[in-house]
Amino acid sequence: MWTQTLEVLVLVSAGLVTGVLVTGAVALVPCFRALPPDRYVEVHQLLDRRIDPMMPILVVISSALALILTFVAGGTTRSLLFAVGSILMAGVAVVSVSTAVPLLRRHVRKVDPADLPADWYDLRRPWRAWHLIRTLLAVASLLAIASASVAT
Repeated sequence: MWTQTLEVLVLVSAGLVTGVLVTGAVALVPCFRALPPDRYVEVHQLLDRRIDPMMPILVVISSALALILTFVAGGTTRSLLFAVGSILMAGVAVVSVSTAVPLLRRHVRKVDPADLPADWYDLRRPWRAWHLIRTLLAVASLLAIASASVAT
């Protein structure tokens, strides 16, 4: 019974991660691109304050639960799929920590939108690329985890 509970929890956490990242890719990225630089920085700062504390926790929970299920779920196919899901979700964390978050830290979080520096770097294009990579990793992770949950 506790294995089923872990499966529900990993599906919910991985689903939330994927949902937030897909929403970002489908709705927020086009919105960001349409805004002038000062408004972009302001809007991204507002969203980041609400999303950033939640996302790392959900990514770690998802990856850890999938890793635990790798060893306790039973069945070679299920174990392999949970392992793949865990690794792919860990990839979301790696991309976030190594690229997307440092870009935001340097060019959005520490910048005053009302007084952008003359040499302000518009990170929207590179951030979009890295965001799409982590979104694809999250979608693939969720697919692997969901497949593991229904595999026999």
